[in-house]
Amino acid sequence: MKKFFIILAAVCVAYTASVAHAAVFFGARGGFEKYKVENSSLGLDNGKTDFMAGGFLGYHSGFFRLEAEYLYHPKRRFKGIYRGEAQTVMGNLYFSPAVKSILHPYIMGGAGVAFHSLDVG
Repeated sequence: MKKFFIILAAVCVAYTASVAHAAVFFGARGGFEKYKVENSSLGLDNGKTDFMAGGFLGYHSGFFRLEAEYLYHPKRRFKGIYRGEAQTVMGNLYFSPAVKSILHPYIMGGAGVAFHSLDVG
């Protein structure tokens, strides 16, 4: 997976050099998430707040933006013996027409995959 992102970045940089008004961009994302458990048999604290963190790499040319995103959701404890975590990978495509205003509308679509793990013990 790491090789894929390195190759994607190299291709974007190489292509950016040949296209006017094109750019590679990257950044960090993160925040806090609060979850509520409907079934308390898992022993999770209802209303617990956790963090998520990750980053993104993208390419912008003309009206289109292509973006790859990774987010990490940390391990959580269930009844003190189970630990679970998640990692998500997304690919997004944006279309944002050139509108000269304070607001910049866009249309976005994407697909992704989540990797969950659960440790017992």
